[in-house]
Amino acid sequence: MGKNMVLRLLEKGIDVVAWNRSPEAGEELLQEFKMQNAKFKSTSQKLKVAKTIEELVNSLEKPRVIWLMLPAGEVIDEFIGQLKGLLDKDDLIIDGANSYYKDTLRRAKDLEGAGIHFMDVAV
Repeated sequence: MGKNMVLRLLEKGIDVVAWNRSPEAGEELLQEFKMQNAKFKSTSQKLKVAKTIEELVNSLEKPRVIWLMLPAGEVIDEFIGQLKGLLDKDDLIIDGANSYYKDTLRRAKDLEGAGIHFMDVAV
């Protein structure tokens, strides 16, 4: 799902910095981007695949928008925990999983103290 979301964003003219827990998935994404380049509004659309979560965060302009496309549950909490120490006030984390609404409320409250916005879009 994450790969398809990235390709759709690129197709709509949005530059993307992507990161995946599996390095192979990043390479697959780059290859797919090259093959589908004709779909994109502009051939100047940019896709960067970060090798680490730190590189991902550092590659984005502030305020940053990080869209997580992970399975619902503990893995979301794990990555929010990693991101929380790397993000700044007014950055936004979007949860694309179909998370339980009480988990969403808990996560939003936890991030609120750091000034980080949280949104659940349940893709």
